[in-house]
Amino acid sequence: MSWDERYKQRMLGVDSLNKRIKKYAPKAVIAVMLDIEYDVKEAVEKAGEVIQYFESLPFPVFNHQKRFEEELAEILHKYHSDDIFYPPIIKP
Repeated sequence: MSWDERYKQRMLGVDSLNKRIKKYAPKAVIAVMLDIEYDVKEAVEKAGEVIQYFESLPFPVFNHQKRFEEELAEILHKYHSDDIFYPPIIKP
């Protein structure tokens, strides 16, 4: 997929994510892929929801797997006491 096509897909994803953020009103959002951090933040802003916690992680492929696991564990540990991720995430 060309860069232009990927960009267009990301913009469509912003609108879709925006709607889901409005629907679920999450306390926290974790962007999984550092390149989409800006797009996810844009969706949060467009949704008009107050997100208490925003984090970004590298996509867990190739040499990023270990970093992803370590940073995810750190995030879950950091926010566990605030009951951010409990009860479990609602599936659509």
